[in-house]
Amino acid sequence: QVVAGASLIDADTVKYAMLFKIARIIMLAVVVIVFERMTTKTPTKTKAKGKLRLPIPWYVLGFLTICILNSFLPLPSWLNEGAHFISTWFETTALAAIGLRLDFRKFLKEGPRFLFYGLSVGAVQTVGAVALIWLLRL
Repeated sequence: QVVAGASLIDADTVKYAMLFKIARIIMLAVVVIVFERMTTKTPTKTKAKGKLRLPIPWYVLGFLTICILNSFLPLPSWLNEGAHFISTWFETTALAAIGLRLDFRKFLKEGPRFLFYGLSVGAVQTVGAVALIWLLRL
């Protein structure tokens, strides 16, 4: 979205837009850390096992690690394309779940029934689309 919007202006604007996007992502990590510290009422040791907890959520560390790797190491294009595909799929799924007000616990509890329903709807849509394509000779 950033690149698409900035590319309507010129190439220099795309460079600055990407720079500000990266700065925003870095600040997002800082905001997550600050809010996590503000909401944590217990010390950094867990009560059950006495192990030290990470002061930063694991997903933030993973995100920063991948960003650093992607910046300094030439990662294969298939890895970037695969990560982009999976990321887009997860984002679409999450937005659909939010829109449908999906209760994840109930979904897991009713798993096989929901899976059968979803696959049935997908099959009906696929058959319908193929039939329309065949009828219209597209």
